[in-house]
Amino acid sequence: FPSHDIEGGEENVPKQYGKVIIVTKPYGSEITPDFTKTAIGNYLRDRMPLAIIPIFEDPDSFYVDIVSDVTFNPSLTSKSSSDIKSAVLSAISTFNQENLQQFNQNLRVSKLVATIDNSDSSILGNDTLVRMVKRITPTRNSAYTFTFQTHNQLYQEAVGSNVQGISSSTFTYNLNGTNITASFADDGEGNLIMTAGSYTETVGSVDYTTGQVTIDNLTVADYTNYISVYCITEKEDIIIQRDQILSIDPVDVTIDIVTGK
Repeated sequence: FPSHDIEGGEENVPKQYGKVIIVTKPYGSEITPDFTKTAIGNYLRDRMPLAIIPIFEDPDSFYVDIVSDVTFNPSLTSKSSSDIKSAVLSAISTFNQENLQQFNQNLRVSKLVATIDNSDSSILGNDTLVRMVKRITPTRNSAYTFTFQTHNQLYQEAVGSNVQGISSSTFTYNLNGTNITASFADDGEGNLIMTAGSYTETVGSVDYTTGQVTIDNLTVADYTNYISVYCITEKEDIIIQRDQILSIDPVDVTIDIVTGK
C-alpha cells in the first residue's frame, strides 16, 4: 500500500458515523490513482464488517518556504560560495526526504537549522525563516472560494506593519479590461486584502487563533502553475494534523551565502 492514515468517520469534520476515512499518499507523488484506491478498498471490504464503509480522501498537502542567510568562513575551506550553497541545498533535500513528506511528520526548525550548519565544516551559522505554504489553483476568470486549515496559530502583526502573517505570490487581475499584477495579504485585523496597482478589494478572512484561511470570491485572470499562499506560524515549528503532509520543494528555498569569520 502507499503511505496512508486511517481514522474513524466520527473523528472527521463533519462527523461521518459508520465510515472509515482513509487518506493515502503514494511514494514519489501527492495523489493516489483511482485504481489503487479501488484495490485498497476491495482488499479492506473483504476484511471489514458490512456496516463499515471505507471513504478515500487525498492528503491535505502543504509546503515549506525557506529563506536562509548562511554565513561561512572562506579561510576554512577551498570551496566557493556557490559550492557551499549547493551543499546546503543538498542537505535540505536530504532533510526533506528523511523528516517530511509523510503523515505525522512535523517540521522541527531547530533540526533544519542544525542540518544547514552541518552541511559544510566552514559554515559558521545561519539565520533561517520558514513559512507554511498552501498552493491554490483557481479557475481563471471565475469567482473562486476556498477554505484551508493550517491547524497552527498564525502570526498577527500590528495593523499598519509591513510584515503580514498571510501573503500570496503574484497573479494577474483584470481591472476594467486591463491586466494588472496583483497579490493579497492580511491586514492584521483578520481580512485578506487584494492589491492590484492602486485598486484594493477584500477577498477573504483569517482566523489567527485556529489557523483557518478563507479566500472568498477572488477572481483571477491568470497565473503560472499555482498561486502560493504564505502563512507565518506564531510558533517556529510547524505541527501538522493526521491528514496533512508537509514537504519542501526546491522552488520554495532561497539561500544567501555570506562571508564571515
